Amino acid sequence: QPWFGATEDYSIVIHSPGINATYSWSNGATTDSIWGLPAGDYSVDITDNFGCVITDSVTISEPLTITVNATITNTSCYGMNDGSAAITINGGTPNYTINVLNYTQTLLGGLNTFTTPPLLAAGTYYYSVVDSNNCILNDSVTISSPSQIATTTNITDCDNYLWNTVNFTSSGLITDTLIANNGCDSIATVNLTINNSSTSLENRTECDLYLWNGITCTTSGNYSYNTINAVGCDSI
Repeated sequence: QPWFGATEDYSIVIHSPGINATYSWSNGATTDSIWGLPAGDYSVDITDNFGCVITDSVTISEPLTITVNATITNTSCYGMNDGSAAITINGGTPNYTINVLNYTQTLLGGLNTFTTPPLLAAGTYYYSVVDSNNCILNDSVTISSPSQIATTTNITDCDNYLWNTVNFTSSGLITDTLIANNGCDSIATVNLTINNSSTSLENRTECDLYLWNGITCTTSGNYSYNTINAVGCDSI
């Protein structure tokens, strides 16, 4: 029995010692033997030297083509190495040998499913299936990964900014790794601008009284007034 798709591995031989006969095969051959045959039905008419004819036929079969059904388990989070693939094989002739990455396994006793360990990162993995007739199927599986969760927030504050229990007093990019709702890492970036509060001192000498920002001052001393400076922070 040939392997699937074979075209030159099966022959039909008729032994007829002592008989002078002619042969007419369904494929057009006129010899007592035919070879290099693919799967199919073959018939032959054999005529002896008395004109007697006998007809016979032979069927050459072949296994079904090797097919696979791949079940993919993608990685749980971006950058993780916990993906896997299960490959179920049909057709061909058991036993099957699987070669993928550094894994090689022969499925014995009618088994037809191979599963990789759950250690695969996102990417495309090429594999081969070889049956017991050395028929080979080459294919690939692709492991996907969720997109990386990343956010950037622009924040402007005065003097300092408290984020994740850390007090920042200068401008810059701040990055931290948090846990998202799906349990995966989330990269959070804050584009932080710190503006400063300001103070100013003005010395004034006036007679009797001094009107300042709606306040009437009639005695000497220090007076303060809170306002907002040009960058939106307190100005005293």
